[in-house]
Amino acid sequence: ALSGAVKPYRDFLERTRVRYRGRVRVAEHLVRESNADGADGAGGADGAGGAAEAARAHLEEAQAELASMEETQRRPLKAALSAEIDRLREAMAQMDAMAQMDARIEARLSAAFVEGLYPPLTDGASRVADDGDPDDDATASPR
Repeated sequence: ALSGAVKPYRDFLERTRVRYRGRVRVAEHLVRESNADGADGAGGADGAGGAAEAARAHLEEAQAELASMEETQRRPLKAALSAEIDRLREAMAQMDAMAQMDARIEARLSAAFVEGLYPPLTDGASRVADDGDPDDDATASPR
């Protein structure tokens, strides 16, 4: 379940966000270069000023697109990942509480008794193992 939330977020960071962040970085570089060209006096006053203005406009556009992408794409993916992490932490805390309870019980009773308190689980521990119980709805014949 955690990997189901991690993979889309990681893929998003590696593909989509890198592209948007790259555009911002290129625009920042263009602004620095145009400011340096303007300070050196290269390209004449009008050429340097126009290039600097175009670079700043490109930077503002790239930053706006990055912010929009963060809001519409990254935030939901990150929220889903955070929710899954919280769910996993809660499950681990419950398992820790059960282990502590088992330890307290084992101090007073035999380990075999404690083991018998819980039904056997399937390999994935997702449900109780069923040995073909005829009263179980899942194994009963359809009528």
